[in-house]
Amino acid sequence: MKCSKCGEECKENQAFCLKCGNPIQVVPDFNLIEAELASNIGELMDSMDEEPEKEKPSDDIQVQEMDISNMELKLVDISRKRTENNDTDIADGKTKIIGNISHAISNGDIVDKTDNETENKIETDTKKMNVPQKKKSKKKTALIITAVVIVLAAAIVAFVLLAQSVKNTATTYEEFYKNAKTAYDKLDTDAALEDANHALDKAETDAEKIEVRKLIYDIQLLAGKKNDEYAENLEELISLGAVGKDYYLALAKYYDENAKYGKLTELLRNIESEDILAALSEYVVEEPKADLESGDYNEYIAVNLSAKEGYTIYYTTDSRSPSNYGDVYSSPITIKEEGEKIIKAVAVNEKGVESKIVTFTYNIKLTGSAAPKLSPAGGAYTDYTTIKVEVPEGGKAYYTWDETNPTPQSAEYDPEKGIEMLRGINILKVLIVDKYGIEGEIANESYNLQIPRVINANEAISLVQTEAEKTATEGITVTTSYETLIVIDNQEYYIIVASYNDESGAATAMTIYAVNTYDKTLEKAIDEEGQYIIEKENTENTESNN
Repeated sequence: MKCSKCGEECKENQAFCLKCGNPIQVVPDFNLIEAELASNIGELMDSMDEEPEKEKPSDDIQVQEMDISNMELKLVDISRKRTENNDTDIADGKTKIIGNISHAISNGDIVDKTDNETENKIETDTKKMNVPQKKKSKKKTALIITAVVIVLAAAIVAFVLLAQSVKNTATTYEEFYKNAKTAYDKLDTDAALEDANHALDKAETDAEKIEVRKLIYDIQLLAGKKNDEYAENLEELISLGAVGKDYYLALAKYYDENAKYGKLTELLRNIESEDILAALSEYVVEEPKADLESGDYNEYIAVNLSAKEGYTIYYTTDSRSPSNYGDVYSSPITIKEEGEKIIKAVAVNEKGVESKIVTFTYNIKLTGSAAPKLSPAGGAYTDYTTIKVEVPEGGKAYYTWDETNPTPQSAEYDPEKGIEMLRGINILKVLIVDKYGIEGEIANESYNLQIPRVINANEAISLVQTEAEKTATEGITVTTSYETLIVIDNQEYYIIVASYNDESGAATAMTIYAVNTYDKTLEKAIDEEGQYIIEKENTENTESNN
């Protein structure tokens, strides 16, 4: 179709020329209807005018009425199809108008038909017409009135269809959105939803998409349509950044009421706003907690998980998702290997809604215990002293006095006895092995223990002489001699030998005494291949053996 003014090519559904603004006949079939109607009426009027006037007939002349029962006016169905609902409304309106026209024309039929050809055909039988002049005038008036009614009816139909056609010419987002909003305000949810969906198809920016989806949400609420399309629209709204609490709450409620707990879990996990989470608190599942914080540890650990009563905890220790691969938590999770260990956990309520997945990371590096603390510290001492070692729980201590580094095969420290400080200058080395078998640092302390002697060698000989004589029998002579100064079991002794001789001077017995230089005590000793050992027997028993 071309513009009659400027010749611009126009679409059939355009109401005006986009170039010059000249009005365009949107529905060309309207003119066709009017032309056909005018043609039919014209022919009818001409046929009436051509009949010659006759004298007034006598009363016995029979007047034949004009037979127009075979008149048939065909109208082309020019309604523009848009939607099923709109077509039905337009067709019904048109039918009512045509019905009114048919009722107004008592002697004719108007039939609404859709054919490939448009023609109006009026057949009248005028051969036998012999109408008095007076009745002819009345019929002519009636036909004129009928023609006017038909033209007016056609105009009404044309107006209705034109209005609908103009409505259907909406091509932009703004036009479709405006139509949808108007229909929504009129509570016509079907038309509103249709135009809103057209607007959504035309939307180009996120702002437009959010705007029209909000309108769709309102229309769906008005229509009571809380179905999958309702949920999908809310999902798209949220994905576009519409952060209104109402949209989240409506979607969470829909998921909960329709047992879509997987969807509800996904929705809740993706919410970062604390305000929105607070608004959805009735649906939120609290995350599980661990008694040990993530971090570095120099020992093996056991991690305890906890969650709200009624929840089930699932966890993994291999970085996989606990939702899909988790084990049910029932006891502390022990970590007995070095390196990084990741625990992932999730809490699940009785409906199957899951919390956000929490991750705890532990880095185990066993370095062993630090050098133990010895008490007292190294230094010079003049009295016997017991050395204590601080040993961590579950660990053990090992020590040496010979300047070699201790190992788990060295002397083991006894916390109840401690370590007795050795006489003289000595170096004590202590090693701690913790409960995991990891060796720590070695402590080194130098001690100089010098115990003052309370007796000298001569005094020791005299003490032994006196003691030996007490035990000697009659006729036996006792002689004592000094042998050496030695340390046995960290005690310093004078070794004194007492010899027993008879009257002839022959030796009958010999006893080795050890005199303690610290407290003057006497103890018997034995010589085992040049090694003196305290016998630990009292003097009286020795006498009985002599």
